[in-house]
Amino acid sequence: MTSIRHELDEIIAVGITDTSAMQLTSLTIDHQDPLERKRLRDAIRRYGGDSTLVDLPDDEFDGALHLVSIVDGKRYPTLAGLLMIGHEDILRQQVPAHEVAFQVLEGTDVRMNLFFRMPFIKVLEEIERLFTAQVREKEFQVGFDRIQQEQMVLSYIDKHGSIKRADVMELCRISGPQAYHLLKRLKEQKKIHQKGKKRYAVYTREA
Repeated sequence: MTSIRHELDEIIAVGITDTSAMQLTSLTIDHQDPLERKRLRDAIRRYGGDSTLVDLPDDEFDGALHLVSIVDGKRYPTLAGLLMIGHEDILRQQVPAHEVAFQVLEGTDVRMNLFFRMPFIKVLEEIERLFTAQVREKEFQVGFDRIQQEQMVLSYIDKHGSIKRADVMELCRISGPQAYHLLKRLKEQKKIHQKGKKRYAVYTREA
């Protein structure tokens, strides 16, 4: 079984731009994975797609989504069908350029750099899992930073008797608005008390 690259080149040469509809006559519908078709059905349910598609028989489901094409009475996968519900090994063999990258950057440093060559819905689920994990990690870090900053401010007051917003900015390396909200949280928790107003305000442990 050869790669479909030459078929793609021919289609592009004659000006057909929707290569996803290309009929892969060198393959059969057996090269489509029933597990990936189920994954696609589940994704339609989960993301609020057209509910009438979900319960269609496999042949009607594939036809409605243009995952197959009929040539001389025979059903063949389209390129879209291979990318969406094809067997992973066949997809790698037939479309070697298919690759999805997931990167996590911290400044200019690459923290994570992953590449996937799986059917699209499977890739989507994997990236969603990775993205959710990154968001949770960030939320945890933000929560940790807040607690750490609050403790730094309280420790400073315990040592020096009081603190100003400018001191908080320098101590915690945060902006003026961030320092304002940090002091506001501590006041609402009744851990500190404000004396004076605006630029003359100082914050102490005692009222």
